[in-house]
Amino acid sequence: MKHTFIFKYAPSAIIYIFILCISSLKAQNFTRIESVAGLSILEENNGVSIADYNRDGYLDVFVVALGKDEDGIAKSHSRLFKNNNDGTFIDVTEASGLRIDLFPVNEQEGVFKNLEGVKYGAFWGDYDNDGFPDLFLTNIYKIYLFHNEGNGTFQDITTQAGFQKNSTCLNTGATWFDYNKDGFLDLYISDWNGCDSNKLYENNGDGTFSNVTNLFGTLENKQSFMSVPFDFNSDGWLDLYVVNDNATKKNDLFINQNGTSFIEQASTYGLDHAGDDMGIAIGDYNNDGFFDIHVTAINISPLFLNKGNNTFNNAAPELGVELTGWAWDTVFSDFDLDGDEDLFIVNGFDFGGNSTENNIYFENFHANGEPKFIDSSSKTNLEALTISMGAGIFDFDNDGDLDILVTNADRPSYLYENKTTDLALPDKDLHWFKVSLQGTTSNRDAIGTTLSITTDQKTLHRYYSGKGFLSQNLKPVHFGLGTATEIQELKITWYFRTG
Repeated sequence: MKHTFIFKYAPSAIIYIFILCISSLKAQNFTRIESVAGLSILEENNGVSIADYNRDGYLDVFVVALGKDEDGIAKSHSRLFKNNNDGTFIDVTEASGLRIDLFPVNEQEGVFKNLEGVKYGAFWGDYDNDGFPDLFLTNIYKIYLFHNEGNGTFQDITTQAGFQKNSTCLNTGATWFDYNKDGFLDLYISDWNGCDSNKLYENNGDGTFSNVTNLFGTLENKQSFMSVPFDFNSDGWLDLYVVNDNATKKNDLFINQNGTSFIEQASTYGLDHAGDDMGIAIGDYNNDGFFDIHVTAINISPLFLNKGNNTFNNAAPELGVELTGWAWDTVFSDFDLDGDEDLFIVNGFDFGGNSTENNIYFENFHANGEPKFIDSSSKTNLEALTISMGAGIFDFDNDGDLDILVTNADRPSYLYENKTTDLALPDKDLHWFKVSLQGTTSNRDAIGTTLSITTDQKTLHRYYSGKGFLSQNLKPVHFGLGTATEIQELKITWYFRTG
């Protein structure tokens, strides 16, 4: 069952749930500040994952270095950066216990030509509900689970927790979600190849996990990159959409059977796309109350419009977002605070005749009464010609607009600060709203939650899972409000058992 809570006019008893601020903005623009922010050491990276790991109120960053760890080679080490809340970050990797020898240079590498390097993803999730986010890492032939000790340090508890650290799997993505609604996060791990199939691990609630992949029946390996949980049939149980990097293998939609099993039904919902798919983003781009899905692929990417009856059709051509290049991470977020979610996509891959490609920022014009997206990459300074893998979207400086950390496989990574100028939107104040969710009966991270707010102008909708291509983030849910000045209602739908 889904459980919806409605708060009208935000009584003071629940004011801690959200923050409301006002920014006087003129025009949208992004400025690179990685050197000023203390992130210039980042170079040749894959996943980027964001969470407040030390619970000081400021979002921190873990970035995956794609290569093997080599002594004296700074760019070879994955790193944890603590947010100083003054516009800068500090590298706390070694002090935290998140080792810099995650994949030593003398370790077996194997061959994987469909992702750069040997270290891939980072995924925050508070699996033991102690309030401190833990970290799961994926690599070729190896996985790690680090427990957050709550004192700024982490412990490698992979084996103790019931995971096999070393294998023949090409571990790409991972997804935390509570498939059986027992209040504890379970973990789905994608295998591009090397093992029989992807795997689901049930959280036993005692610090250990059990392999329950059999809940899917007989699975084949389809070369998966990413999965995302969502209640596709509105029955109160989180289902799982899995995209596959194989043009001959259709994507999978596993419908949850009340926590007892899953049934594959992608064709029933119109989501059985096959096209070397990589990333997934879920958002309500047209604010109709039904969540839509963007999937990245090679050169041509679909945007599946939710028709409001649990079925989807590809609307990318008419919306102007079909041509995306060799696309990886994709994110719906309201970067310009006008009340609709824009779309940011990172691109490029060194394969065959392919190489660097421009990243793309599609500005959403639905809030302006125009049912389309416009490529505003150049206007906003986001069209870097790179081989980019990840997009970490977060308000790192707490000024109300969303900043972007882009990880690049072929060069230093870029931190873009969302700035304002005097070029457009004169004399218009834009407002924003953030909701920090904390589950009690549900999983503490509130993964799988939907939120709606009604302002004096319109109703806006968000879905929260924190999922990115090679990441899972734990951060406040962000709304741009446009010129609205009053929030009349906040509606939050949680997933948990009542008995």
